[in-house]
Amino acid sequence: MSPLNASLGLGALPDLDVHSMLFANFFGTVVIIWSLVRLVWNDTRLAIYDGVARGFFSAWMGVALFSGITPLVWIFLVPEILFALLQIAGFFWLSCRSPEVAEA
Repeated sequence: MSPLNASLGLGALPDLDVHSMLFANFFGTVVIIWSLVRLVWNDTRLAIYDGVARGFFSAWMGVALFSGITPLVWIFLVPEILFALLQIAGFFWLSCRSPEVAEA
């Protein structure tokens, strides 16, 4: 991503140190496990948790943007917000159509 950032005139991205890589790997592990849970347990109720988590991810990306991180983060932020809204809205839409979705 650093070459793209530099080619757009946004400067080079900093190198990752050991601590950054550690937390990136922790985070990646949680995301992979959550994805597997969502695939294996086809439970509509998990959509609300996923949507809320996406909302938190979006909030942290917003904080990073206002703190001066590369504007390329917008490429990730916009779909994240969209998917969060779709998942939360979809959960409530299904709940209204089928009350056992929210109760089960």
